[in-house]
Amino acid sequence: MNELLIELDFLPPSTNCLYQQARNKIYLSSKVREFQKKMNIILDPFEKLTGKVALDITFCFPDSRKRDLDNLLKPLIDSLKHRVIEDDSKVYEITARKVDKCPDPKTTIIIRQM
Repeated sequence: MNELLIELDFLPPSTNCLYQQARNKIYLSSKVREFQKKMNIILDPFEKLTGKVALDITFCFPDSRKRDLDNLLKPLIDSLKHRVIEDDSKVYEITARKVDKCPDPKTTIIIRQM
């Protein structure tokens, strides 16, 4: 069974800031586009896992502000598709947790082929 470990020294943007509107059109926000660019560079050396996958994700926050865990998943999983997983429709299991008061913000992703 194949497994990838990806460690990021930052957190993904929240779903709350995914889109922006201009001239009656809706676009991906600049924050999300920058995040996707950064992720493309980081994920480039990793092999793509095919078929069904399970994700184990840990978000480490520097403080204990109120945050919704589910709002961080969509931008992160979307950044993985077509790079290290075939598509987000191939995600069959997700375990996600948040940890408060970490010394530095970070995200740890373990992707396991099922």
